Amino acid sequence: LNGGRSNAWLAWRGHNIGPLFCSIYQGKWINRSLGITKVKPIIKEAAVRIRAGDVQAFSRNSLQVSAAHGLLCSGYRPAVIMRVGRWNSINVPACYLEFPEHNVCG
Repeated sequence: LNGGRSNAWLAWRGHNIGPLFCSIYQGKWINRSLGITKVKPIIKEAAVRIRAGDVQAFSRNSLQVSAAHGLLCSGYRPAVIMRVGRWNSINVPACYLEFPEHNVCG
């Protein structure tokens, strides 16, 4: 995360909460992560606002692949990426990361 808005969110949310993105009820955060049914429309709305292309193509899988690539580019080992992605088998993230055309590390 970077930028003023991200820092403002983290400052408002505080450090006593586990999930990065949490539910908010009556202006107060709840220490519970957002489910995919909540996250997907938020991501799609953000994509529309920044004119990110084919918004209907965004999915949970898109986020997982992007996160896996980001972790790989940051030097994390496949075992860590697997744990963060909640994959029980290395086969799934390995599929995302093995093809050079999908490698965004440069």
